Amino acid sequence: IPSAASIPSAASIPSAASIEEVTMRPGDVLYHPAGIWHKVSTIEPGVSINVSLMAASYAEVVAAGVRHVLEGKEEYRQRVVDIPGGGGGGGALNELGRLLRGLPDAIRCLTEAGGEGALLPDVMRFPHPIDFDGDDGDDDDGGDDDDDDDDDDD
Repeated sequence: IPSAASIPSAASIPSAASIEEVTMRPGDVLYHPAGIWHKVSTIEPGVSINVSLMAASYAEVVAAGVRHVLEGKEEYRQRVVDIPGGGGGGGALNELGRLLRGLPDAIRCLTEAGGEGALLPDVMRFPHPIDFDGDDGDDDDGGDDDDDDDDDDD
């Protein structure tokens, strides 16, 4: 459910005067920073791939963990339309209320399973710096490349 803050205001939508049109050819790549308004249309049939390089938010990480726990429980996998007596919505509302009251137990499962360490992937806990110049500090001669002043010729 979108919050009021996530719905763009008319003032935030670009005016026609600020629109820039770009025509791309096969093999072209276009980068624009996150949050830039854009619209894609094709002149002829083709394939367009959009890759988002934004880091996950804490809400996304926590929600994914909770979802994983809930989907492991049969009662949370039940389809809403399959709830007996749900035709008028009363059965569905009652069941949803019961499941919502069970959320603290699901969250407790996460904290008992290692909490933040279980939720956050290693790549996010131990980021590796990107080396754009390709120098890994190894001169590839097979020798001792560290700077500890030890003498391997003893």
